[in-house]
Amino acid sequence: MIDAAGGRYFSVDVLREMKREHEAAVDRNMERSLGGGEEAAERTSRFISEWSRRVDLDEWDAWTSSLLAPSPVIDRDRFDRYSETVIWLSNRAWPTSHFAGVQRAVKIFADVWRDLIGVIDREFAYHRNMRDRFCLREKHKEIDWDEKLYKQYGDEFDFLVDVIHELIYHATAAANLICDRVRDEVDHGYRFDEGKISVTRGPNKFLRFEHFRPSYADEHRLSGDPYPGLAGIKKIVVETYGHRL
Repeated sequence: MIDAAGGRYFSVDVLREMKREHEAAVDRNMERSLGGGEEAAERTSRFISEWSRRVDLDEWDAWTSSLLAPSPVIDRDRFDRYSETVIWLSNRAWPTSHFAGVQRAVKIFADVWRDLIGVIDREFAYHRNMRDRFCLREKHKEIDWDEKLYKQYGDEFDFLVDVIHELIYHATAAANLICDRVRDEVDHGYRFDEGKISVTRGPNKFLRFEHFRPSYADEHRLSGDPYPGLAGIKKIVVETYGHRL
């Protein structure tokens, strides 16, 4: 396998790993065509179908948009269901010894999902006007006027908004990675018509909405863990957006 850009975009190690995974995928597809992996593929397909239902994959852009707003909000019923999915993912044994790429992608997604739901659980409260909604708590609006404390709480709110947004991006990238790995290892036509999972953020300061299709770079998809954990996300947010806490 040759990188036409002379190594500019992919290192030799990454290219070798891509070649190895491609050859392994070909071997697995040949095995399934002979009937050897049909049962494993069926079990994995059922698992992925249940996962996509639990995280509302078909409604992903719609439900994440409320969390990617300047003041993140989520329906309480949806949050309760997603909290149950944290437990479902953590207790679930992988249904087959096959499809290591799908298994790894699910593990990454489960880690991001746990942290996202954990932040919402700790930092959100009932909406003042709509009790069926959960919103990021605005402590700076709950206090009597105190300039120093108002700024402190306001800075904390802005920081948490960016943390939540970063977690949504990672959850979306991990979901796209699962779909890619399912297409590589189990079903080449999986979600072909739907395409990549996308998200919408906004409105921004120009009152515009921005659309993204987060995904992990190939070198991260093939080696290591592309999700840095919640502590890593907070560090990235501080460094990227200049928060001072």
